[in-house]
Amino acid sequence: MHGTLLRTIVVLALVLIQPVCNSSEIAGKVVGVLDGDTLDVLSPQRTLYRIRISGIDAPEKGQPFGQAAKRTLSDMAFSMMVTVTWRKLDRYGRIVGKVDVHGQDVGLAMVQNGMAWHYKQYQSEQDSHDRTSYSNAESTARAERKGLWSDAVQIAPWEFRKLGDSHGANDNVAACSCTGTTMCVGPKGGNFCMASNGKKRYQKRVDS
Repeated sequence: MHGTLLRTIVVLALVLIQPVCNSSEIAGKVVGVLDGDTLDVLSPQRTLYRIRISGIDAPEKGQPFGQAAKRTLSDMAFSMMVTVTWRKLDRYGRIVGKVDVHGQDVGLAMVQNGMAWHYKQYQSEQDSHDRTSYSNAESTARAERKGLWSDAVQIAPWEFRKLGDSHGANDNVAACSCTGTTMCVGPKGGNFCMASNGKKRYQKRVDS
């Protein structure tokens, strides 16, 4: 708790002294990989920063390829020295920034490997070059069915997070009764039908 509070205070102080329109840089060592788009970076001054990689959204831990995305990011960045270029905090107090490891754009590499979506909801926060690069990388990964794109159905993480109010466990669940759908598992274990038009319908538990 103390460490989290200290990190928040330090980050807020950085925001207050930096003009919003200007980007800032953090250099440090990656000491933690939480998932496919979140890192902990320790500066030479021993300040810990939680970084949300900008431009991407990786599968959540409960989704297919969630653990694979975390491993891929860890292989690229864990214990490495990185540079984070940033200009905003998200609603959780994390720094949102572009992460560079020895000249490699980590976020772009995750998209190229089919381990993350280009987060188009926030693409306006990217410069035009990165916006185009990330978009093209996702299109190529889709076409080549890399990583998560090899699944028959892909649920974007921002859609998956909306399913947090899933109903019941994933056992004793009725099969999809509608045609042209795929059975999926929600973040809390509930099963639902995913239709081709993107609509979801949760299945009621069936007592055994």
